[in-house]
Amino acid sequence: MEIETKRLVLRQWKITDAEQLYNWAKDPQVGPIAGWPVHKSVEDSKEIIKTVLSKPETYAVVLKASMEVVGSVGIMRQGEGSAPIKEGEAEIGYWLAVPFWGQGLIPEAVKALQHRCFEELGCSAIWCGYFDGNEKSKRVQEKCGFRYHHSEENKACVIANLLRTEHLTYLTKEEWLRMDNEAYKILDLNSYYRKGVYDHFTKDCKCSTSITARVDVTALYDYSKAKGTKFYINFLYLLTKVLNSRDDYKMVYRYQTQDLLVYNKINPIHYVFHKDTETCTPVYSEYFENYELFYKNITSDIEKVKQNRAYNLQFDAHPNWFDASYISWLSYDSLNLELPDGYFHFLPIINWGRFRIENDRKMMPLTIRLNHAVADGYHISKVYLLLDEAIKEFIAK
Repeated sequence: MEIETKRLVLRQWKITDAEQLYNWAKDPQVGPIAGWPVHKSVEDSKEIIKTVLSKPETYAVVLKASMEVVGSVGIMRQGEGSAPIKEGEAEIGYWLAVPFWGQGLIPEAVKALQHRCFEELGCSAIWCGYFDGNEKSKRVQEKCGFRYHHSEENKACVIANLLRTEHLTYLTKEEWLRMDNEAYKILDLNSYYRKGVYDHFTKDCKCSTSITARVDVTALYDYSKAKGTKFYINFLYLLTKVLNSRDDYKMVYRYQTQDLLVYNKINPIHYVFHKDTETCTPVYSEYFENYELFYKNITSDIEKVKQNRAYNLQFDAHPNWFDASYISWLSYDSLNLELPDGYFHFLPIINWGRFRIENDRKMMPLTIRLNHAVADGYHISKVYLLLDEAIKEFIAK
């Protein structure tokens, strides 16, 4: 199995990695601080690959730019690690070659393994730990959201006759989800690839842009019906997945500091319509890449809101949530949504209507509105193209 991040490939260790492993593991700054002895030869490194690094969830950290092995990360389950791992929990361990310290590579790898643990392996919590004096490892864990849990003194490590104090940290799935949802980066406008366009449409011509086009949802509708799942939820999942695939769709303008933020993820605000009162109630559903988890949670969200008649829009408390509204009463040809000139609402506003049959195909109108400062016709068109690909991939699984 391979896991890709922005700069790394995490893959299984190979015997052919022994020379690179030895090159880094012979350095006394690497192993001892993590509790294992320096490697004395290439043969020593080969044996470590066979006996220690060959476990299914242990990965070589490989730089994409050079395909060079520069470290290791791994997931340990109950009975494998040094932490008091309970059933359903895991522990993450790591090390990195000295020339690559201080570049954020290990936090990047650890965050990828957090995603694997929580979203794919079904873990409820993750442990991590560092020996007394290993400040670099401590900072990695702080950056990745782990909080201090407890310390264990006189703890044996791989180095013979050496007892150390280990500080253990802990992260629950609930904490990780909250941290993941609220994470953002501040975009450096000086290096922003659309800086000229951004300046023009935030200063000279403040406006939005939108496109309405028909999407062929025949296959998705038939698939949903065959699987006994809701077409509405399946479509909203794929739409949200597409909007989370590019930074262009995840931007928020922060007025207090005049910063342009790019959120780690955005989530849909959708609506339940009450026929008796002819009003609607917002539904705040968090996006999860894991389809089963998304489907389960949004189904629960909808049922809860059906009991509520209050509009209760909580905009300030949900800065990274985009509007997604289904106009169920007709299949329209165009839709125009206006915002006050100069109001920098950068997140997408999405509407779609009923599908209608055209040449035996179910064609559904979809309107996508974005602020012109962060998007143009290409970016909006890209949503339609990516959505078509996402539907095909979803059905093929």
